Amino acid sequence: MIEEEKYRDYKADHERRIAKAFSELSVSQRDLLKALYEDGMSKQEYADAIGVSPSAISHRLETIRKKLKKVLR
Repeated sequence: MIEEEKYRDYKADHERRIAKAFSELSVSQRDLLKALYEDGMSKQEYADAIGVSPSAISHRLETIRKKLKKVLR
């Protein structure tokens, strides 16, 4: 029983931290993540849709990764 409570507390804390981290992303950063990971678009498709190069998308993803890593530490 105690282990289950610890797990629930850990999970709730983890979910709060992730929600906070994502709230610190800009709308365009959240839109990019949604398009790629929820909607299943490729980097090329997203780049074409917004008129930038796929390498620009890769750079934006790296920026997002660094930001999330910093916030989640």
